[in-house]
Amino acid sequence: MLYPKDITEFQKLWSKHYDEELSQEQARKYAESLLRYVQLVISPEDESSGTASANMEPS
Repeated sequence: MLYPKDITEFQKLWSKHYDEELSQEQARKYAESLLRYVQLVISPEDESSGTASANMEPS
């Protein structure tokens, strides 16, 4: 969950980087999407899936 201050900070960063303003709702949607993407990228695969191991020690 994002707090209002997080949304405001995201709006400031977006405006600085892209030189365009976002509404509170747009900023919330974009920030939540970004957070989901980052969580997906940095979270290890589940060992039961068979696609990757959480323990990356060589065999």
